Amino acid sequence: MKHFVLLVAFFVASICCAQQWNSEDEINSYYNNEISQIQAEITKYKQRRDYALGLPNEDQNGNPNKEKTDIMVEAGVMIAVLEQNISNLEEKRSKDLGDFRQRIAAQRMREEEQRKQQELVHQRQQQHNTSQKQKQLLEQKRQRQDAIARKNAEEQERIREEQKRIREEQERIRREQERARKERLFNEGFARAMASSAGSTERKLHYLNQMDDNHSENKSRSALEATGMSGQSRSGFIPSSSSISGPKSSKSSIFKNVRKGKSEGDDRAMLLKLKMLDKQIQELEQQLKQQNRQ
Repeated sequence: MKHFVLLVAFFVASICCAQQWNSEDEINSYYNNEISQIQAEITKYKQRRDYALGLPNEDQNGNPNKEKTDIMVEAGVMIAVLEQNISNLEEKRSKDLGDFRQRIAAQRMREEEQRKQQELVHQRQQQHNTSQKQKQLLEQKRQRQDAIARKNAEEQERIREEQKRIREEQERIRREQERARKERLFNEGFARAMASSAGSTERKLHYLNQMDDNHSENKSRSALEATGMSGQSRSGFIPSSSSISGPKSSKSSIFKNVRKGKSEGDDRAMLLKLKMLDKQIQELEQQLKQQNRQ
């Protein structure tokens, strides 16, 4: 019996060493159960000891009572062993509770460290994503600004070209006006000379020679007039001297009715076109100012 109890105590101790606890309640429940079983054994041995105490000290022959002695020795030894087992279990419980608490604390520290590491990785990833997003936005903004700058530069170049074209057109119209004015003055002088009976033959021949020169110049401009480059010059045609015939009164009426009326109409048309071109230049300059402010 004694050896059996010792083996049981050793078995209990080995089980406790190999046990992996999940909570303090589990530890306390286990050790309380083991201690209760040992205490039940102690109670039994105490009852046997009490029984032995009631036996006589000597047998019928007067010798010491061997049964009483054996029971008393066995009960005393087993009670001492079992009580020592209880003490060992209490110590083991304290140790297991301490180990369990340390293990839980270490586990929580590892979990906390892992959580912090995950948060740090997450923050770095967010910072990286934010940085990449900012780079993308800055690149998109730069591309938009470059596109706007190119568009403004192209628009300004177009406006400058348009202004240049309008100025060239204005200059051409002014030259045409000046030519028409000189032509009109000559025609009026020629008409007066042809209509005047006091005009000398030399003066008439002088005007006729100039008419021949003007007629040659009109021929050279006819190609430009056909393409629309000469504006209103078609109405300023002067007949050659060979085409002038008939009485002085008919020659005078030709230049008074045809040359004067058409030349004045040409002047008004060219002035109107100049005003329109000036207005276009003002609008283009206003567009350039608005783009420069942007």
